[in-house]
Amino acid sequence: MAGEIKGSETVLRYCIEHDVPSVTLYHDYEGVAKWATGEWKAKKPGTIAYREFCAAAAKHIRFRFVKVKGHSGDKYNDLADRLAKDALGIQ
Repeated sequence: MAGEIKGSETVLRYCIEHDVPSVTLYHDYEGVAKWATGEWKAKKPGTIAYREFCAAAAKHIRFRFVKVKGHSGDKYNDLADRLAKDALGIQ
């Protein structure tokens, strides 16, 4: 969960810094979108900070979320999972 949140923040920050006007973020964990949009109440410091970050980012970039099913053979979701595990040294 924390990794996906940080990944979303990183993408949004990159897009803002490089004047990308809009972006679609694909994710397999429902909270990534629902905390950002306010559909889920953010209760912990990390999710509160994420919600606030997304609210501030929305002033600079249009973004939307698309949920994909995890561990379902989605080529790019599987690639993202593998890259994240490689970065953490997890097999």
